[in-house]
Amino acid sequence: MSTFTRRIRSGLLVLILTGVTVLVAGPQGMASPAGAQPTGPVGSLASYEGNRVKEAGDPKVWLVLCGQRANIPNERIYEGLFRDWEGIVTMSDVDSIGQGAGLNGAFLAKGPSAHVYLVRPEGGRKHYIASESAFNRWHFDWDKIITTDQSYLDRLSNGCILG
Repeated sequence: MSTFTRRIRSGLLVLILTGVTVLVAGPQGMASPAGAQPTGPVGSLASYEGNRVKEAGDPKVWLVLCGQRANIPNERIYEGLFRDWEGIVTMSDVDSIGQGAGLNGAFLAKGPSAHVYLVRPEGGRKHYIASESAFNRWHFDWDKIITTDQSYLDRLSNGCILG
């Protein structure tokens, strides 16, 4: 017999059958984009997910994304994603969060549908932003979303869902 587990995470019903994850319903009962899998941090990192963090005395800012810290390489990228510089969490142990791929070239995008993504072209990934409240919680800027061809978005791999 196969193992069957049901989980509800951020409004998503996830069925896990023998190691295969099937997304049944997305936010507000709508299906999430094809292939988008909810993943994210565990343990104490959960409280930092979606936060911009920095080490005390160090100007480098990171985004905690998918349970890891992603370097925001410069002001141009930062200002192309976020509303302002308010709300950055200063920590004494940023290195306690594992380092993942950075945000080189990252931008906010949508295709012809209403789905909005954080796009990380350097890694060939897109991260579905699950809801308006998630978008606002991550401190993204609505005015920075660009519209792109769906074919471009379809070529990118799905990263974790930003909820």
